[in-house]
Amino acid sequence: MKERLFKIFDFFWPWLVRWTPEQRTEQADRIKADLQRIALADFKRDSATALDEARRLADSEADRRRGTEQKAATYLPLVAALIPLILTIVSALWEKKAGGAPIWLNLLLLGLAVSYTAAAGVWAFRVLEVSMSHEVGVGDFVYSWRKRDPAAAQAGRLLTHARRNMAVVDWKVTCIMMAHKFLLRAFLAFSLLLILNILWYLISQMLPAGPARGTVLETPRQAVAAVTRIDRLADRMKAEPAWTTLFEECRTQPKGRNIVRLMTGSDPFPGPIPNGLKPIAGEPVLAREIRIDCSGRTMAKMRSWMLSKRLAGSATISGLIGRRPGSAPPKVLSVDQVWPGQRADPEKLSETLIRQVVMVPARDGQAAALLVTETGPGVLDVR
Repeated sequence: MKERLFKIFDFFWPWLVRWTPEQRTEQADRIKADLQRIALADFKRDSATALDEARRLADSEADRRRGTEQKAATYLPLVAALIPLILTIVSALWEKKAGGAPIWLNLLLLGLAVSYTAAAGVWAFRVLEVSMSHEVGVGDFVYSWRKRDPAAAQAGRLLTHARRNMAVVDWKVTCIMMAHKFLLRAFLAFSLLLILNILWYLISQMLPAGPARGTVLETPRQAVAAVTRIDRLADRMKAEPAWTTLFEECRTQPKGRNIVRLMTGSDPFPGPIPNGLKPIAGEPVLAREIRIDCSGRTMAKMRSWMLSKRLAGSATISGLIGRRPGSAPPKVLSVDQVWPGQRADPEKLSETLIRQVVMVPARDGQAAALLVTETGPGVLDVR
């Protein structure tokens, strides 16, 4: 169970298991034993071959060290190149210019990507950290030439230095492996961030959006544009019914997003009859909830109270808000612009931006229906 949990944790955050004190002691003893075997080895039987092989092993360790340091020197500029990309993505996310995924999800993936990038840089720096290296020097050359077989003595000195360098080179290889793992995860995190926003945007365009609640305006430009549009809509609604204004607003949308639908509730909603509507005794009142959608985006909600007898058979919603020949036009009773209010935060859109009350008269001039329209954030094209 612990091994499985460790694998899951290592998948999200690579973890280097450090040696225990016992393992460190065992490794030190192994190095001492190898050095002792090299000192006791007899290279005089074929000193030339031994010297060639010793040089090959020493060069191999030097190449391993040089290769890991070159890779680390390559990783560091790559990590530095990711910094402008990170700043660009952060700016785009805060200004709502990149996709439409939730900001918390974007920041979570971005935080992982930044953490992976920073960890890759740290491990790459550890590769380039100055460390001790054993190389053949003048003293080794003089020591070997004092012996009866200089080639055999030089082979022993080369093998000794190569064995002492192995631990340092192994650590550098481990560091570059860790840097590679973190850099790979940083690349995957950035890719997932971009793919998520692309898919989120495409899916949001294909699926109908529900009513926009709690929408927050991210930039001052959006806030100014929203206030200007709400002021214009409120001025128009003072002279005409809200559905007329909203229908025209929807039709002005780009091609493919100008389909208006009236979604009527199936059951009457409970509640008292408004004061402006005074039915006579026994006259039925039909109460309905209606939703005005523009290509799946809810622009407004309406509550209607209708006296079917006074409407003379036009008790349907389409007949109520459509043209009714022989009757007076609807009369706007009141228009209240709820947002932005004096105490409300102008950056946060309330559920109701404009509230309008309209009376639909019958042929005799009496009130035949009352409609309360609450225009919501869906009327704004805020993403």
